[in-house]
Amino acid sequence: MKRKSSLALAAALVAAGILCMNRLSAEAAGEQTGQEQSAETQDESIAAQEETAQPVAVQSGTCGENVTWTFDEKNGTLTISGSGEMSDMVWDGNMWIYNKPWEAFQNEIKSVKIEEGITGINSHAFADCGNLTDVTFPESLLRIGLAAFSRCRSLEDVGFPGHLTNIGMYAFSECGGLT
Repeated sequence: MKRKSSLALAAALVAAGILCMNRLSAEAAGEQTGQEQSAETQDESIAAQEETAQPVAVQSGTCGENVTWTFDEKNGTLTISGSGEMSDMVWDGNMWIYNKPWEAFQNEIKSVKIEEGITGINSHAFADCGNLTDVTFPESLLRIGLAAFSRCRSLEDVGFPGHLTNIGMYAFSECGGLT
């Protein structure tokens, strides 16, 4: 009986030793893998910080044959510049849509400055810009398109240029803040 318990004890010690050795080997491998993963995670974290540390402050593009737009995120100003009219419709590959390339950040727009040389504002151009409070029109402006500023509920005051000859239907509809 003493011999059986000695054998059982010896077997238990051997098994415990094997388990300890396997565990130490696994921990060592895990530490090495963990260190490699930690370095990768740090590299990814640094890259993400670099991307977010320098946000894009200005976005721009075209919105007509000779017309460009620039949006300054810092002050919320959308500037339309160039010459001629903004294009009303663009083909998106499937259908014609209103030309409104700033639509993704329209709620960030606080001010619209349309510079001298622009003669026409396209339909629905600034519709639903909920935080738009200020619009500056140039003397060269002749036409404001259909529903161009509709549902700009924060818009309070608009001064029209002397040469303006056409204001499209619903151009300022649902602009309850206008005085």
